Amino acid sequence: MLMLSACLDLFGLHNRFLVDLELAHKASFSAVSPYLGILSGMLWITGAGFWIYFILKILPAIIGRTNLNRRLLRTIGLLATVQFLDNLLLIFIDTMNTSIKSYHLLMEGILLYFMIGFIFVFWYWFFDYPSRSIGLSTDFQAKVNRISFPEEMGSSVNNWQPGLLDYFFLAMVAGINLGIAEGHSLMGSRLKVAHLFHTLCMSAIFIIIVARAIDTMF
Repeated sequence: MLMLSACLDLFGLHNRFLVDLELAHKASFSAVSPYLGILSGMLWITGAGFWIYFILKILPAIIGRTNLNRRLLRTIGLLATVQFLDNLLLIFIDTMNTSIKSYHLLMEGILLYFMIGFIFVFWYWFFDYPSRSIGLSTDFQAKVNRISFPEEMGSSVNNWQPGLLDYFFLAMVAGINLGIAEGHSLMGSRLKVAHLFHTLCMSAIFIIIVARAIDTMF
């Protein structure tokens, strides 16, 4: 999921942003806004950092079929999250300083929706997983952070474990509804903070990007 998010950033959002800037101004970042150059530089740094960290730290563990500890997973999750936030700020500034066509804005809003959805598939799993498995190589004793899924409510279901599709459904529906999916519930402060952050980011995307796109249609 984090790799998909990083690929959307690398091949989708940042290219879309550069096209918008070129079409609107045919100018450098600093000629449009002094913040664009800084944020764009940070985006390249975090993007490069993500892929370097993945290749040097995560990929060897996957190839060697060894357990990934939570520190490695947390680090690459944070790199992907910072990359998303940087992208979000860039597009907000781009929206305020350039006249972007409505369908371009909608395209960027859709890309951001999937990008943050993929990131929060990871975070929901990351906080929920320790309460279900001891497969991660860690001595970390987490407070209770658990997601209740509807499948767990059935009396005939024993030792049911959520899979990728379950976390993906939760994250994508939460992004559209701006709230937890029906039949699901969150337990624990870390999951609640993650869900609150997810909701705030999606609210910003709908209010600033999608609303602006609809406004420019008329």
